[in-house]
This record gives sequence, structure tokens and C-alpha cells, in this order.
Amino acid sequence: MSTRWAQQDSPEVLTCESFCTGGPAPNKDTRWSGEHGSCKCHCVAGSSASQFDRCTSVSEKVCTDAQYCGGHGKATWKRSKDAKCSDEGQCSCECEGGWSGRSCELAPNTPCDINDCNAYGEASGTRPNCKCTCNKQQHLKGEKCADWSWGPPGNMDAMKGTVDLKSSSFKMRNDACLDKFVTEKALAKCKKWAGKGLCSRLPHVKRDCTKSCNAAPSCEWMKDRWWVFNKNTLMMQSFSSRNVENAKPQTPGNLGV
Repeated sequence: MSTRWAQQDSPEVLTCESFCTGGPAPNKDTRWSGEHGSCKCHCVAGSSASQFDRCTSVSEKVCTDAQYCGGHGKATWKRSKDAKCSDEGQCSCECEGGWSGRSCELAPNTPCDINDCNAYGEASGTRPNCKCTCNKQQHLKGEKCADWSWGPPGNMDAMKGTVDLKSSSFKMRNDACLDKFVTEKALAKCKKWAGKGLCSRLPHVKRDCTKSCNAAPSCEWMKDRWWVFNKNTLMMQSFSSRNVENAKPQTPGNLGV
């Protein structure tokens, strides 16, 4: 409801056309249906993992090793049970060489992060050997925080299911709440001033010692860490995909945008 209210001056944004073809990595060659909030997006093109984030189904010609799995896995296409046309289905990747992620876009021997835990948990370790600590408040569990269950006490598995991974384009940042000083000596001053109750008495202390004084909403709600869409990742995925496609002969099933 808040989104609808905020977009009253731009009603075109509240359409499935806008949702299915837009996003951080737009995929303009997408078919759409339904109403905003429950859109169905059928993708018939795409050249990077992030361009498939909003696809509820994909064309068989898009489901190739190079195009959907980034050249790092084996693609398998299966027609949807409730498909309205013969070319509406789901694509899955069996990643190879230590690559992981929905479209094999997460490189091996790199630090695990929120993307390895379905964006519902904290990650530790090095890919592909990631360990997830899931957000219990959202009733998520499992190796990748993809399994959910809900029910009354004593029967928490009354309802259960699996959350599909939709994006690997998130990045955790550690600057949600920081004191402005960078040296150890200066940071120690902030803690000392805050301990003496100077945050409320001296404006410059509150201004420069945001973390020590707990003087910003981010310090209360996000502490040190927060997530953002990683635009650099989107650019790198697109660049990597183009390299993969250019390295292999073009085929009718390899029609990237």
C-alpha cells in the first residue's frame, strides 16, 4: 500500500510491464501478465543472472549452459505444469567447478555472504563451502535458508515450503552506523565522551560520534551492517556473460539482449 501511495504521480510504475521489464538489471524483452503485486513475467531473453531475477518462467531457448548458467553449469529446462503455451517453463542449473547460485554466478574461492543464504541469513566460510545462520524470525531454515515452516506451538511444521532464490545481487555493508573518526585514538575519545554523557550536552560530540552516542536511526535498527543492491556485481555479471557468449559460437538459443 505504501508503494502505491508513493507512486500516485507515476501510475505507469504500478504495472506488470514496469515490474517485469525493469529492476536493477532491466530485461526489456519480457512478456507480462497479471496485476501489480502478483505479476507473471515470462523471459524470452537475458544475458546475466540478475536479468532473470523477476522471471516466473523462461523460454526454452533461453535455458542454455552459456546463457542461463553463465557457462559454469549444465542447464535443464522443464515445461511448467500450468503452462499456457508450449514454451513456458522453468530452468535450473547444475553448477560445475565450484560455482554456485541459481545461475552459477557465485565464483568459487570467494567469501560467502548474504547471497549464499537466500538473502535470509548470515554466511560464513569460502564458496562453495558456505555455512548459513538463518533468520529464525522469518521461520527460515535449511542449508541455504530456503525452507520455511509455520504453525502453532507443538506443530510448527503444519505448513511448510521452499522459497525460490531470486537474486544474488545483494551486498552487505558495514557503514550503517559509524563514528566519523578513523584513528584508534580518536575513536577512544568518542567512547570516553559518550561514557561521560556528553552526547546530549555537546552538539559536536553527537555529530561526530554517531555510533558511540547511538545518535542515528541506523545505529538502533541496523547496527553496523546493512544490505544494498551491488551495482558493481550487476555490471560484472553482464560483462562476464558477454565474454562467455563471445567465446562460443552463437546459436538460435543464445539470444542475449
